[in-house]
Amino acid sequence: ISFFQPIAFSKKKDQNLIAYVDRKKIYLRDFKNGLLLKHFDFRKGSIKHIEFCYDSQTLFSESYSNLTWWDIEWGRPILNVESPRDKFPFYGHKIGKITYSKVDVDNFICLIADNYSEYRKNHSISENRVHLFDLKNGHSVQFTTDYQENIELLCIDSKMKTFISASKYGNIIKWNVETGEKMHVFSEYPSLKSLKQIQFLEFRKNGNQLVIGNTNGEVYFWDYLTGEFLAKTYNLDHGYLWITPPDIFAPNGWLFTDRPDLVSLIEMNKDDNKNPIFIYEDDKRFKEYMKIYNDKEMVLTRLNDYQRYQELLNIRLENKKIIKNQLQSQLKVKLLSE
Repeated sequence: ISFFQPIAFSKKKDQNLIAYVDRKKIYLRDFKNGLLLKHFDFRKGSIKHIEFCYDSQTLFSESYSNLTWWDIEWGRPILNVESPRDKFPFYGHKIGKITYSKVDVDNFICLIADNYSEYRKNHSISENRVHLFDLKNGHSVQFTTDYQENIELLCIDSKMKTFISASKYGNIIKWNVETGEKMHVFSEYPSLKSLKQIQFLEFRKNGNQLVIGNTNGEVYFWDYLTGEFLAKTYNLDHGYLWITPPDIFAPNGWLFTDRPDLVSLIEMNKDDNKNPIFIYEDDKRFKEYMKIYNDKEMVLTRLNDYQRYQELLNIRLENKKIIKNQLQSQLKVKLLSE
């Protein structure tokens, strides 16, 4: 290879394929034995991205001028589409300054966010828009203008019923594909404030969760149907740290970590809230807190089985009530004996 070029691995577990670009060819190899299987020739532009489709029979490539789907078995293109460019017509629509574009390679869908300016009737207008194009059938599915901010990130669900937009100010919104109407605004806990450092906005494979990751190594998880924030984790050099939002039992949220050194506890003086007292690892109160709230089961069930999480929460609340009643009963006995 002359220099580093786009590379992709097959998404099918039993298909040991790797694809990479070198000069004006895309090569396919079996990465277990290194055998060259075939290559595809492309004539125009430089390819900046390649990706295997989930059907394991198709390879997608994106250049600065074209979007191409290749039949892996025959080594030839099955669909070739001109890439959208700023201020060029695309499928009959004038495209303004593109703020984000994303191709759903499995459904032949292209999402484009743009800022379009035009002079109309003695005044200029500026619109933030999102276009949804059906690349396979060659027409526009939907386009909406109900945006107050530039859109920085987009993703669409696997059933193509809804899509998500995220602005640079941290507003995450779910939209109806068919009508273009706003369906839901995702809760912000903790507040993201700015999405300038967001690396990706994607659905988990089951389609039930929305995931956002940023350049600070933070990964956020939301319930896609309700928009409720579920948990946050960190990309650490070693160890792990998961945090959930507060609930009725855990006022500061649940933890799942083997890095207590990353956990900060403070004791607030009611008379002087500006001068908190830090509680360190060797403090008995710190150990008791971690014993109660550093709970793998509560974190992971909240993330993966919310119904079970509610059941566990009710069990803990009932246990807390029983312990409280027992303590009150013991206190009464002690008072009577005195």
